[in-house]
Amino acid sequence: MPPPDRDLLTELVRRYRHQEHLVRSAPRDLTRRRRFEDTSYTLRLLTGRPTGREAVLAAERAAADGAGGRVEGPPRAGRKVPTARSPTRAAG
Repeated sequence: MPPPDRDLLTELVRRYRHQEHLVRSAPRDLTRRRRFEDTSYTLRLLTGRPTGREAVLAAERAAADGAGGRVEGPPRAGRKVPTARSPTRAAG
């Protein structure tokens, strides 16, 4: 499997960090939490890591790739990044 696009990883890391901040500031906001979990899930799929924390760290390393720093800041306005949806549970 080819490695994920660096720009995609950079944008997903920015989105993850921004959403992480929003969830911490309003932990009961289910919409924010779902978006954060969706972004975490996407990063886990792209990096092959089992947890969101491991996935974002791996994505930061891959996106920086010798650039000497972490990817910081909120997501850029207008940039559409596909987000994998978490599998839904069967009703029952």
